[in-house]
Order: sequence, then structure tokens, then C-alpha cells
Amino acid sequence: VVVDEAYGDYVTAHDWGTMIPVALRQPNVVVLRTFSKIYGLAGLRIGYAVGMPDTIAGLRRAQRPFTVGQLAQEAAREALRYPGRVEERRLENERGRRMIFDGLLERGIDAVPSQANFVYCDLGPDTERLVEELLRRGVIIRTYGDGWSRVSVGTELENRRFLMALDQSM
Repeated sequence: VVVDEAYGDYVTAHDWGTMIPVALRQPNVVVLRTFSKIYGLAGLRIGYAVGMPDTIAGLRRAQRPFTVGQLAQEAAREALRYPGRVEERRLENERGRRMIFDGLLERGIDAVPSQANFVYCDLGPDTERLVEELLRRGVIIRTYGDGWSRVSVGTELENRRFLMALDQSM
């Protein structure tokens, strides 16, 4: 069982917990974490796996050599030196996520409650036109078909800009 906790650092729900303790007890469970999301190191492609020693040893045997460069390793080490920044980013993301989620609901747009750094919403049958209008206004969102789209949480200014562009596009 592979558990992807890429967005785990964003979670603020009190009823959520990492599966790392399970992975450290069960040989058939591995948890994957990344520095790409909350740490902001996406371009460096660095992450890690947590599991029982024999399980991790098996993964290492299948690993290609030289997959993570020295720069990425140093950046990850440096990021870990500032755990307070993760909490700041988590709370900042929660505020931004709430702004986008509430803003969508206020505009009559269905949205799915989220714990990640994005909000999934249903822009309806007019999605393609809305996406094009948003793009003309410098706002990019990702669509998934059937009206559903993903809006990434940005800074407060970026989130306001998205909502304003959405108003102008509707």
C-alpha cells in the first residue's frame, strides 16, 4: 500500500493524521512525502519514502542511481531547519483556501471542501468560455471536464485577483 501524503502538510483538520506510524509498523505500507508543495521546492523534484527498514531497502534496490542532486538535497535540508515556516504557510494557505471556497459559494458555484492548496469547483456548462475569459485576464485554472476545475490557492492578492476576474468573466 502506497500512501501519497504530498498535500499532508496543508491539512488543518483535527481528525486527520499521517500514516507514517502505520508505515513504520507494517511491511506492506509506504508513505510518500514531497518538498514540492508546502516547502516550495517543486523544481528540484525531491521527496522521500517512509516505511520499515526492509521495505525501504527493497525500494533502494530498484532505485536508479543519482536520482537526486546535491543542490536538491541541500535545499531540502535547509527547508527542514525552519519548521515554523511550514506552520505559517499552512495557516496562510488555509486563509486563502477559505477565501476562494467562500467566494465561489457566494457566486453560486459549487465547490468541494478542501484540505490541499487548491479548491475543486464546478463551473458548469460554460466552463470553457469562463476559462478562456480568465486566461485573457491573466488567470490560469486547470479544467478536468464536465465543468469541474481546480483553482490553486495563491497569495491574498492573487486570490482576490482570481475572484475579481471571475466576476468580470461570468
